[in-house]
Amino acid sequence: MNRLIKEITIFSIIAMTLILIISRNNRYLKSPNPEELSSIILIDVIGEEGTQKITINQQVDINNFLDIFKNAKMTNKQSISQIPRKTKFTTVLYKFKSSGNKSFRSIYEENGDLYIDQPFVGVFKIDSNDLSILEQIIRRGNKKEISVLVNDILKSDF
Repeated sequence: MNRLIKEITIFSIIAMTLILIISRNNRYLKSPNPEELSSIILIDVIGEEGTQKITINQQVDINNFLDIFKNAKMTNKQSISQIPRKTKFTTVLYKFKSSGNKSFRSIYEENGDLYIDQPFVGVFKIDSNDLSILEQIIRRGNKKEISVLVNDILKSDF
């Protein structure tokens, strides 16, 4: 009987440790390694249409942009779709150097705060101390007026 209690106790401790490790890893926004990216593309969306494309190419800006995302804190809001259910948001597309693959996030404002929606993973709040850095990065990006439907943004090679 003592041995059974001992085994159950050890198993419980291991299980709780694994649960803690897994839950801790999910509390942070997943970001790629900055050296793997060729650019970050931001597309401002109003309604169902992308209206402006901003391309971030400078490695220092890519690094700072990803640092802002890494500093974001998970909220208890859920991400239940590919794009947020907002009338105005910005898509964030990571373009990778080697594969040409893309990874997708969204940024939106709610009640004066900025949030990052990682599809089907969670919603993260951007630290207010990082907002001015984010604005500077966006200002330095290459801007281009566009007109494209949201669904085409996800399919196309921007």
